[in-house]
Amino acid sequence: MSERVLVVEDDPLVAQVVERTLAGRGLEVQRAATGEEGLAAARRRPPDAVVLDINLPGQDGLSVLRDLRADFRTGLVPVVLVTGGDSEDVAGGLARGADDFLSKPFDPRELAARVQSAMRRSRRDRGSSPLTGLAGAPTIEAEVERRRAGGGRWALLYADIDRFKAFNDARGVAAGDAVIRSTADLLREAAARVPDAFLGHVGGDDFVLLCPCEWAVPAAEALASAFDRGRLGRLAPQVTLSIAVLAVDGAGPGGYETLAARAAEVKRRLKKRTAWCRSAVLSSCT
Repeated sequence: MSERVLVVEDDPLVAQVVERTLAGRGLEVQRAATGEEGLAAARRRPPDAVVLDINLPGQDGLSVLRDLRADFRTGLVPVVLVTGGDSEDVAGGLARGADDFLSKPFDPRELAARVQSAMRRSRRDRGSSPLTGLAGAPTIEAEVERRRAGGGRWALLYADIDRFKAFNDARGVAAGDAVIRSTADLLREAAARVPDAFLGHVGGDDFVLLCPCEWAVPAAEALASAFDRGRLGRLAPQVTLSIAVLAVDGAGPGGYETLAARAAEVKRRLKKRTAWCRSAVLSSCT
């Protein structure tokens, strides 16, 4: 599966040149002509990178960047800004979390090189999954520790696909990857409806969702129901989803490894009682 770049540019000639150049590097390109359109596209299907013009009609590029960074679905997506050369715009963009910038007029080949470099840095820094694009173990651990340091009561949801290995062995890696990606999409949809949510892909068929405790069980039950209703487009009717919900009170004892071990124990107990044909949730949130 090729990496995908969202180009948010109101000048159709510039957007066309950028699209051709990126496509020539083997990248899939999606275009948007306004800030609102670009933001909606990024939230609907998070890209691997965004090329973002600052001077856009309607919502300008800097406010789009701010909203991208504030949303868990797009907060880690690398963004390369395209500016008119205004140093204040450049400084504002970098302060809001842009990964790189170019001033107009620019060489499209340099833009493509900067986009690919930003994607490589992003994958390295967050250990993100190349299959799902979700944050990997290093970023999950950092987010858990950040929430522990903030105190309060929150929840860790650990989701695992039942009988995935048997399915993967029988149907092949490509079919298994499709199941992983579809599960990640379901999790994104569920997390998008929960305030202060964070979603990560631990690896393989294991996912983590962090959220306020009062939202945890409804989110997990809705996710299990959605998984069973869709069964990933009938792609894998024999697999189900087990979701362990772990309540965390304040910082609590131990760190990420302790919480992961506790969640794994809840998951083991859950799998012993999971029916063959239904996904299930076991929670310590009360």
